[in-house]
Amino acid sequence: MALKSVARANFLRGALPRTSLEVCVFCQARNRRPSAFSPPTTSSWTSTRPASHRSNNSGPRRVRADPQRSPQELRAEFDKKNRGTHFATMKSQRLIAMPAAAAETIIRDILKSPPKTISADLALGLVEANSRYKIDLEDITNLAITTYRIPDADASGSKLPPSPHKNISRTLLLSCCKAKEPGAIMHIMNAVYLASSKDSARQIASLFSPAEIRSCRQDLEALADTDFADAKTLLGLFAEREGNEQAAFQLYEQALESKNVKYNMGEVHPMGLPRFTPWNALGTLLINSQNPELREKAKHAFTKGALEGDDPVAYYHLASFEDKESGKWLQYMHKAAGAGHREAMYELGHFFMKINSQGRGKVDTSHLHDKTVVRSLWWLTMWKEDSPRNLGLEWFTVAAESGHKPSMLELADVSEIEDETDVAIGWLQTIADPPPSDQAEEWPILAAEAKKKLLRMKRKTLA
Repeated sequence: MALKSVARANFLRGALPRTSLEVCVFCQARNRRPSAFSPPTTSSWTSTRPASHRSNNSGPRRVRADPQRSPQELRAEFDKKNRGTHFATMKSQRLIAMPAAAAETIIRDILKSPPKTISADLALGLVEANSRYKIDLEDITNLAITTYRIPDADASGSKLPPSPHKNISRTLLLSCCKAKEPGAIMHIMNAVYLASSKDSARQIASLFSPAEIRSCRQDLEALADTDFADAKTLLGLFAEREGNEQAAFQLYEQALESKNVKYNMGEVHPMGLPRFTPWNALGTLLINSQNPELREKAKHAFTKGALEGDDPVAYYHLASFEDKESGKWLQYMHKAAGAGHREAMYELGHFFMKINSQGRGKVDTSHLHDKTVVRSLWWLTMWKEDSPRNLGLEWFTVAAESGHKPSMLELADVSEIEDETDVAIGWLQTIADPPPSDQAEEWPILAAEAKKKLLRMKRKTLA
């Protein structure tokens, strides 16, 4: 069965851990936005997690040079203090199971001992040595994930040797992998799969040699032979990338049958890499097929993910199977947008701007065929003039403030029409600004267009 390759950008962006700690997108936008469509003060996305769930580490500490002490001594002292703060924070947020002191003991044991041979015995020995804390191999994997994220020193004015924390994380992950711990296998192989598109994953994957990755791939294949749905899905993604779409299709279908659709907050460590869902993997594989039977399978997969799993990516794709601007299309787009899907926000922005009201209780619904939608829009506009337009601008703004440059351009155009030149220039400047050095520009054509508009508007302002 030959299947057409499809763009997976939405699928990859949607493969993010979902937690109940996130707040409503409208609330987060209103809390930060000074006006209905003013540009953000920074192009980066602000965390929406409550302050009580954010790390207390404000960033790497500065290390002052001390001529009386060697760089190795300064490094060891700094790392010890930094680990203490980090592990205490991780324990308070329930991101590690053991007390901070026990975590420090495990790290110091590895640091003090001669280089250990990576083996299952190492991981199992750590579990046994800390049995009083009732930890298991999964807890060692979680310790490895959090150890990797310990902030490093700001070595301005001092020449410190590299921190050993990432190598310690590597040792713990590989040992747990050899002990067949699913979380360690998934974390390493997720990093390998995402390395080409996600810089943080590339840095993790670079810790492992080709031979170690091949060994972990074999462990992933063995894990996929069980009922572990996430392993089947990830193995299917590798098969699809390697051109074997038939094998990918079979693995996705098997994973879809065995996957527990309901999201479990403890299933993936919050500091770990995202895992992929079988319904989105299968759906995006089949959605562009010309075969009606395969298209129906794609719709079934997205329906399961959306209606049973409340997955915003699944809702967004499920909307594409409905008549555009129908009641169901609008319902599914709202579900996706309300959960943070930027393209869904963008679609809703256009929907409401297209029916821009011509006064109180009046909307242009000539292009709409769903009477239920028409009645709802009439009810919406009878209370307040221009309410569809305002909703459209709100959706564009929320998407823009999450980094969606097409929405920024829409807001810039509206601002220019309404003679708010400074606001328009602010949005265009944000679009034109390059992304961080470790990221590729997602909208290069749009960024080039924004630079041209920005130059034109600045010239007009100076004239």
